[in-house]
Amino acid sequence: MRIRPKKLWSPLVLAFVLLAEVTFCADFAVAGIYTVHNADAGMDCDSVVPINAILTFFHERFVEEVNEKLAVAGIYLRTKIADTCDEPSTTLQRLVKIIGPSNGICKPDSKAEDDDSPLLAVTGAFNSGIGNNINYLLQIYCIPVIGSVSSSLSLDDPVKYPFFLRTSPSDIYRTQAIFDLLQSQNFVHISVIYDGSDFGASMYKEFQSLIDMCALPSNLFQIPCVEGSFEVDFFKKSSQSKVERQLHLLKRAMDNSPVKIYVILMESKAAELLFFYLTFWGYKPGEFVFVFAHNHNIISNLTEYSFAVYDHINEYSTANEILANENYRNYSNHLKEVIMLQNACCYNLEICAYSMKCTGKEILNPLSSFALKQIRLVYNSINLIAHSLLALHRKMCPNVPEGKECPDLVKNLTGELFMRQLMATKFKDDEGVEFKLFNRSAKPAFDIVQRQNGTWMTVSGAYDPHIGPTPDPNLSELIYPPTWDEIRAENQNCRKTCHRTVVALQGHCCWECRECTGKDMYIEKPMQVCRFADLLINPRRFRDQHCKNCTVGYHPNQFLNACVPEPTPPLFYAPTGEMYVLFTLSALGITLCVGSGIVIFVRRDTPMVKASTPDLCYMMNQATTLLFRVFTLCCMFAVSAVMMPSSSLVMCASVWGISTILLCQTHSLFLVKAIRLARSQFFLRLLQWTHCRMKASVLLCGVFFLCQSLVTALWILLRPPVILIQGDGQRHCSSNSEIQTIVLMVIPLILLLITFLFQKIAGRNRLLFQVRQARLGLAGSLCFIVNYAVLLPLIFLEDEQSSVRAIIFMCIPLLTAYVAFVTMLLPVIWELTFHSSVNKHEYVSRERSRQYKEGNVMYYIDAIVLPTTPSVGIVEKKKLERASKSVPGNIPRITGDGKRFSEDFTKF
Repeated sequence: MRIRPKKLWSPLVLAFVLLAEVTFCADFAVAGIYTVHNADAGMDCDSVVPINAILTFFHERFVEEVNEKLAVAGIYLRTKIADTCDEPSTTLQRLVKIIGPSNGICKPDSKAEDDDSPLLAVTGAFNSGIGNNINYLLQIYCIPVIGSVSSSLSLDDPVKYPFFLRTSPSDIYRTQAIFDLLQSQNFVHISVIYDGSDFGASMYKEFQSLIDMCALPSNLFQIPCVEGSFEVDFFKKSSQSKVERQLHLLKRAMDNSPVKIYVILMESKAAELLFFYLTFWGYKPGEFVFVFAHNHNIISNLTEYSFAVYDHINEYSTANEILANENYRNYSNHLKEVIMLQNACCYNLEICAYSMKCTGKEILNPLSSFALKQIRLVYNSINLIAHSLLALHRKMCPNVPEGKECPDLVKNLTGELFMRQLMATKFKDDEGVEFKLFNRSAKPAFDIVQRQNGTWMTVSGAYDPHIGPTPDPNLSELIYPPTWDEIRAENQNCRKTCHRTVVALQGHCCWECRECTGKDMYIEKPMQVCRFADLLINPRRFRDQHCKNCTVGYHPNQFLNACVPEPTPPLFYAPTGEMYVLFTLSALGITLCVGSGIVIFVRRDTPMVKASTPDLCYMMNQATTLLFRVFTLCCMFAVSAVMMPSSSLVMCASVWGISTILLCQTHSLFLVKAIRLARSQFFLRLLQWTHCRMKASVLLCGVFFLCQSLVTALWILLRPPVILIQGDGQRHCSSNSEIQTIVLMVIPLILLLITFLFQKIAGRNRLLFQVRQARLGLAGSLCFIVNYAVLLPLIFLEDEQSSVRAIIFMCIPLLTAYVAFVTMLLPVIWELTFHSSVNKHEYVSRERSRQYKEGNVMYYIDAIVLPTTPSVGIVEKKKLERASKSVPGNIPRITGDGKRFSEDFTKF
């Protein structure tokens, strides 16, 4: 039994002290089970695991430190270290030796007579497979097992393992953290690679259960879709051929599948071997994004941009200083093995493979952050045991003096009692941080890290799955691989909600949405919100989803999931607010046209009306009025209603025909007036045949009317309009969106261009009033060109709404009518209105003086536009003769028949 005297006392006093310690000190043992060596190449205890070897050193040191605290309660802890060699059988053999003759602590006062230091608890660093065997053995003796490093969720079953707890977070919460990471980055389409270890298998099972439990639709996060699950079992005594088959399946999936996100649920050594194969296969950094469940010492640039979930644990910061100050002679054999491995030397050349002998000055390499966190876990395990013993001592022995043994504690301590106290104990470590258990494990807190430029950088610290991320300005920003756009697009398009479309499976669990090609087709088994969960659980059940045609008299509803009877549609649909504004403008145009017609008819014998081709004025007034009427009346109930949605094929065809015929007539009137003002030889010959200007004009307009009617008839026969049903159930004319409809505008556009040419010729007319009319007509033609150039292309835009397209249709005749009114009727009305009080002769004399500068022709304006009376005096005749002599050859001379000359000239 260990004796620790504090002073050099006299032999008698020392004897009493020794007797007191032997009698009153409660002695317990804590076993440390660590995988110090691996079983590589089929050899037991072959290669040393440096971090676990260092953990054994700190295990012993921490036990010595807590003994100083336990001395107050008269309790002393011994420690026993065993190496598992990563083999269950070796572990059990060495653990049986540690237990020895102990009867366990299942019942009070069950201490064996020859058991000086009963085994109180077991702690250490071992994998979950070893942990299962340790728990199976020790729960027979009711001895608690405190896992420092093992986080496998297979050990979390309190029924199966009632005496197990750990000081690290459970993998249950680690799996939830991985799941949350995938959802936060919208990693929907993924694959999982796991090994055959207990850690990999249990993590994959828990991950799959999370997906199954969360199979509900969400507007914020999508559920990950596991395209493939690949088990690569390197270390489960699988045959080489089986491992090669597993690797072949994995490589084929990585080459052919669109998945770019892979979740790695493997132990460290298996993950390192996996990435050796991935590098050998030639994959490039950034081609895939990996999500690791643990910290892995993988030396591969393929991990760039990848993520990992670390335990959020404070580092044991003084560990490197402690190792540096420790005398190497005090090192355990395990630490000496680490020094020999790191420095390639031997302390004893006879049992060492290295040829160089160690000098004794070699030191250990500085510990990594991961190793410092592992040491902190061992620290928490030992201190949890110590503080639990102190708490039990305070409860069971409140009156025992300090430093004295508590018989009740030794006698009544059981494994169940100690287990309850372990779960209830909390303490503050050397840095003042409180530690307590949460459901038999440490508080779930994880650091989400990303590999950035060869270094793991924390992007989310202390993540608690129950609370969520916490803001921290010291966190690093996420960086994305060069293929991020492709990865993001692939994940966004994986699982869409197919509204009014058919689910088309892509791979195992992703799909795309395809529309039904027919116009009267519905979806037999559509994706509904209530069935979205079924689709996530088993997408293959929707393989039989397809489109079907509705029967005659039925059409699909707005969701395209059933056929409903076709309602009787209204002939016309209600106009919009913008259309009412256009109707008001149309009513104003009709009022102006009617008023203009009355004014021109009342003053039809005035010189200005006669000089402005009055027959064409009447015809234009009638055509413009009709155009306004068609727009206001017919357009209100036909044009606007049909060119908006309409259910009538007659309206659909007739409105286009009527509108274009009226437009053709408007432009034909402009052309005839331009021909007459230009004094075309063609019109003179036609006039000799008809002997009347009005008949000739009507004949030309009739020819153009017949041509436009013929084109309209051919258009209706060769390209008959049809009624198209929109998504909202409204109907519209197919001609409103077909580019072939522009054929109806060919003749009006041709007439517009020809009018433009004749108006330029008419500008050289010698009658100034007619020159102004020609120029106004030229301006009108330019306005027509701008009108058509802007509005016609807008009609045939693909994504234009029906109401907007209808407004454009309504603007074409409206603007055409206003341009025709302003450029043909308004000038005449203007002159008649503002010169009504002027005498005819005064107006003629004013014109005569103005035209004198242009030419002497206007001296005869009274003979041209006014009736010639036989009472003309001799003085007037002499003036005319003198005028004719002043400009010989330019002015036609009056013959004996003055009326005949006037009539011949006014034929134009």
